Amino acid sequence: MITGDSVSIIEGGNQSGAFYQCTGLLEADLGTGITSIGVDTFNGCTSLASIICRAYNPPIVAGAFRYMPTTTKFYVPHERVNVYKAANGWREFASRIFSINDL
Repeated sequence: MITGDSVSIIEGGNQSGAFYQCTGLLEADLGTGITSIGVDTFNGCTSLASIICRAYNPPIVAGAFRYMPTTTKFYVPHERVNVYKAANGWREFASRIFSINDL
């Protein structure tokens, strides 16, 4: 799944996020315009190996990554890795946040 750079918000909802329980989703590639990822967007995406987030600033992600595999890796702009690791909603995944250059 790839979003274009013009997409800024991925809607979510309690147990009804955009990709809620999409068990066939292997990778999500989010464009540079993403500012917000809604609650439960990736809830139940049991095959999700990686999320590539190309946004310079960490998007708001309140509850977006609930109940995802503990092996899912996050790839973000190289120069912003530490910013993502410290950001609200992202810091709990800090050990799984890597530079896009590592892909």
